[in-house]
Amino acid sequence: KEVNKMLGLSLAQDKEYKTASFALASAVSMGASEKEVFENLGIAYYQTKEYASAIESLSRAINAGTSSKEVYLYRGNALFNQKDFDKAAVDLEKAISLGVNDFEASKNLGDIKFLKNDFAGVIKNYDKAIALSAQDPVIFNNRGKAKQNLKDQAGALADYDKAIALKADYTKAYANRGALRFASADYKGAIEDLTRARKAEGDSPEMLRMLGVSKYMVKDAEAKALLENALKAGVKDGKVSLYLGLLRYDA
Repeated sequence: KEVNKMLGLSLAQDKEYKTASFALASAVSMGASEKEVFENLGIAYYQTKEYASAIESLSRAINAGTSSKEVYLYRGNALFNQKDFDKAAVDLEKAISLGVNDFEASKNLGDIKFLKNDFAGVIKNYDKAIALSAQDPVIFNNRGKAKQNLKDQAGALADYDKAIALKADYTKAYANRGALRFASADYKGAIEDLTRARKAEGDSPEMLRMLGVSKYMVKDAEAKALLENALKAGVKDGKVSLYLGLLRYDA
């Protein structure tokens, strides 16, 4: 037991996580119950993506008296990866309150806030993540969406621009920026973005509506077919019917 424990702790210190997990698990099976064993075993399992085992070991570490920021960080991220978002949020907020400054923790907590439509919380946590690394286009896209929901159109546009700058083929960001431009009556810009997004995302009723109205406003000949398809797809919008009626009358 002692040999496996000391070997496992040493390997964990050297970040040899797979081998460390074998040694520490053997020590536990032989009766080791120290909190440092459970903590290091949980972290080793997390690093090897064995999230269920990580949660179990880190929970045993907490029950044994561990209260380090790392144990809540890794258990929170493991719970997030297991899609147990409510418990993950509790642990990640605890870790951050204890001084954790971790990109993954802030990103994951921002994602959870997004799922709950807590847009102020989204922005707060994504801001922390971006301060640590500004290379993830998804964070900028999602923060843009949160800002758009809070009526910060200029901030949302800047975030969508950054997401696209980081990933030139990011169709979701093009779709979001196109929708924002449409709502701002920038019909030419909306057409450019929505056309690009349409190639990957297809003809949803909303895509047909926005493209049809935008092309009508810039007098593009494709407007009629798009508006007709929007109605066929079930769109209920007085402007779509009005503009299509005018195009049919002019024809």
